[in-house]
Amino acid sequence: GGGVEAEERVMQERMMEQQDKGLESLSAAVQRIGALGKNMHEELNEHHVMLDMLDNEMDHTQTRFGRAQERLEELVNQQSPGRQCFLIFFLAFTFLILTILVAIL
Repeated sequence: GGGVEAEERVMQERMMEQQDKGLESLSAAVQRIGALGKNMHEELNEHHVMLDMLDNEMDHTQTRFGRAQERLEELVNQQSPGRQCFLIFFLAFTFLILTILVAIL
């Protein structure tokens, strides 16, 4: 009788040890996944901040472009031939400067 009970106890202890090892492995895997999730969350937050900054810059640029377009329309609507020549020269010069800047950058 006592030998069978001792064997059963040993088997149960081995099973519990195996279960403990399995739980430890599972716990380590969960911790790794948690760390990965945290890193992904931080990176997504950084990207969110950068996208917000880009959105703000785009809004600012769009506002400035709108103002420039309004000024250009005002210049075009003025019928003076001298102003039209000035406008053509100014636009050609601006185009040349922008082309040079794009080529440099």
